[in-house]
Amino acid sequence: MRTAIIISLILLSSCKTWHWGETIEYKIPKGKHADVGMPTIIDGTKKWGGEMTLEYDPEEMVDPEHNFAYWNKLGGIMPDLTDNIFGGSHRSARIAWRVDPEDPYYFYIGYIVYIQGIKEPYRNYLLDEEGNKVRIPVGDSFVPMVTQYTDHWGVYVKYNGQEARKRFNDSSLKKEKFLVVMDPYYGGVPVAPTDIYITLTIIDTTWLY
Repeated sequence: MRTAIIISLILLSSCKTWHWGETIEYKIPKGKHADVGMPTIIDGTKKWGGEMTLEYDPEEMVDPEHNFAYWNKLGGIMPDLTDNIFGGSHRSARIAWRVDPEDPYYFYIGYIVYIQGIKEPYRNYLLDEEGNKVRIPVGDSFVPMVTQYTDHWGVYVKYNGQEARKRFNDSSLKKEKFLVVMDPYYGGVPVAPTDIYITLTIIDTTWLY
């Protein structure tokens, strides 16, 4: 346990810091899952998100083996770095996306949420008030948000006046001193079939949940 704490402190000392107003550019290279960097600590808030664009070449977004039967991760947050990495009890919430193989010029927004004590995460589409899936053209701007509350996660997306949100109760969540950003990640087993570019401008949007 002592070793785990020491390693965790080393990781934390190497982390980047989340600053409101900055723009972060991610690239997931073709054939990779992610562009791996150092962890980023969110300081002074329990909120991840901002104005985002997701771009790729639709003509190259081809997956004949898996037919896009998975959710990709745009980003999100996890609490308690030590427990998540070394404690064997992962908790996190992320905005996710997937492509309809019939129309790769659009993508759908969803969520991946891990609750303590539940082995498999919750994965599904985010639906608006009319029960419609949030569908976004490649390259269009939208606003995804993830927030950690004392006893639940909140996930939210806004696009072109359309809003979708969902709450996940998790009584194990406590008042953490810090949160760690979970950067974009493509696929589970499959890797990116083409270069994927994600731009996020961090904004302190009022959480409306």
